[in-house]
Amino acid sequence: MRLGDWILSISMVLNVAAMLAYAYEGHWRNVGYWFGVMQINFWLMRMR
Repeated sequence: MRLGDWILSISMVLNVAAMLAYAYEGHWRNVGYWFGVMQINFWLMRMR
């Protein structure tokens, strides 16, 4: 894996953590936002 892939992986883990935290608090609009950000990171990682 390249260094950028590691950075995107860490970002995806943080995105999931943010989604879970917002879901726990009931802020569903923020969950949707972070899910979209996670999808962008996932597709960026697949672009190699």
